[in-house]
Amino acid sequence: MRIYKITGLFVLLVFSACSSSRKVISEAEIKPITTKALVRNHNEGALNFKTLRGRIKVEYDNGASKQGTSLSFRMEKDKAIWISAPLGMFKAYLTPERISFYNKLEKEYFEGDFAYLERMIGVELEFDQVQNLLLGQSIVELDRRRFTSDILGKQYRLEPKKQDFLFDLLILIDPATFKIASQQVYRSRAGQSFEVGYRYQKVGERVLPEKVLVKASLPDNNSIIDLDYRQMEFDRKLSFPYRIPKGYKLIQ
Repeated sequence: MRIYKITGLFVLLVFSACSSSRKVISEAEIKPITTKALVRNHNEGALNFKTLRGRIKVEYDNGASKQGTSLSFRMEKDKAIWISAPLGMFKAYLTPERISFYNKLEKEYFEGDFAYLERMIGVELEFDQVQNLLLGQSIVELDRRRFTSDILGKQYRLEPKKQDFLFDLLILIDPATFKIASQQVYRSRAGQSFEVGYRYQKVGERVLPEKVLVKASLPDNNSIIDLDYRQMEFDRKLSFPYRIPKGYKLIQ
């Protein structure tokens, strides 16, 4: 049952088949492309929608134990991310300003900012980065940095011309969709790494992750979060019911 608290820290954060969707195109033939065109194609492939809903099967493995559950998932683009475990035993609600979740089993709740995610997974993330991570977009703004690119195996590799002082960044891009195949952040001095890998599906004419595999490594903790997206639908009218029950203890 600890999965409810664990899912909250990623909220989760915040995927293998989706019965209402068909798989994306088979592997594309990879051809040389300029870095500018690669960044442009990725940015232009960002999903345009108002709302998204579906179910996410979550499996968590920290090396000592494995746990899993299925979550209801809702998103209003740029405004809110909402998840709920069966029977409402756990709920989480993210907005650009805050993270909030509660756990009925332990009668406790959390309310705070996105510094919580940084403490849990070792990487600084804001709402738009969490949203991008869930949708297969880069968690850094590619237009604001200078990159170099080449071909690595069957994918495009994108790296900053000058790595950040605090962390190293590596991005692999799928040539069939120009979505992120993998994005990796390393803080070697702190012994931290954060990797996210993707597999994609088509929902109607939109390309959306089907599976997201998150690996977070800290000096005293390694964890894997495996997310499977199912029954995803765009642009339905949604509500985001969320109220912390009375009498719950605040998690510090």
